[in-house]
Amino acid sequence: MLLLLTSLACGEPPDRVHVPPDGFQTASVNGLELAYFEHGTGPLVLMVHGFPDTPFTWDDIAEPVAAAGFRVVTPWLRGYAPSEVPGQDAFDYETLGRDVLAWITALGEDSAVLVGHDWGALSVYSAVLQDPAPVEKLVTVAIPHPGFWEPKLADFWNGRHFIGLTWDKAEDRFAADDYSGVEKFFSRWSPEWDYTDTDTEPVKNCYAAPGTLNAALGFYRDVPEEVPAFMQAPVSVPTWSFAGTSDLIAPSVYEELTAGFSSDYTVIELDGGHFMQREDLDRFVEELLAILGEPT
Repeated sequence: MLLLLTSLACGEPPDRVHVPPDGFQTASVNGLELAYFEHGTGPLVLMVHGFPDTPFTWDDIAEPVAAAGFRVVTPWLRGYAPSEVPGQDAFDYETLGRDVLAWITALGEDSAVLVGHDWGALSVYSAVLQDPAPVEKLVTVAIPHPGFWEPKLADFWNGRHFIGLTWDKAEDRFAADDYSGVEKFFSRWSPEWDYTDTDTEPVKNCYAAPGTLNAALGFYRDVPEEVPAFMQAPVSVPTWSFAGTSDLIAPSVYEELTAGFSSDYTVIELDGGHFMQREDLDRFVEELLAILGEPT
């Protein structure tokens, strides 16, 4: 979730053809055919990506978690190829949370540990606040509790992309010069991250699919003027929030939000910015495995 598009140059449009990734499966989830990767067997850990990103963000995390005895599922958000694109904008917070809850059922499970980054974090917050019963533990990355965080003026400036991504021609500006918006977002929100083509290529390939980039920006078009009432309640399951030391949302923001959690709440600082799960990978995996504990 990142930058105002007026700062993106309008260069040549991308010359890309989407290539479906290998090894994905699909399931009927909340009225759409959505795609996912699956690793391992055991208790379900559902890991949901954000923007601009894909399930590939979790690959180096999913493997050691699966090796520890868990079933790790990493879905594509609705509208992100190869997931189905809704016929019209349907990316409101309530719907995104219902997707997460429907994933648990679609995978034949009664419960799960939820892990979400960026829009995935907003999705898992929404899910647990709509129905905490199937959520064993909540792990959020780079997003504080939206119902209790009161952004300051600087936060509105940092989050100006929430407006820019809804403007006319936003899609064209983001896609110009081979989807240069991906690099610009990574650089602004994770300024110390030495990302490579391995990190950017899956995202660009995803957005090259017809309708996908427009759908990804639809998440921003559907942002409400006020946080929905159901999301202004405390989270009632044990929660761990990861905060990056160089993210534009400072770790201190998370520390101040204890009122948003009626169960155990732990803030974990990682080296890195908004994409800290990639930047401080080994530490993230270590902390996540400690959170998960022994599979039962």
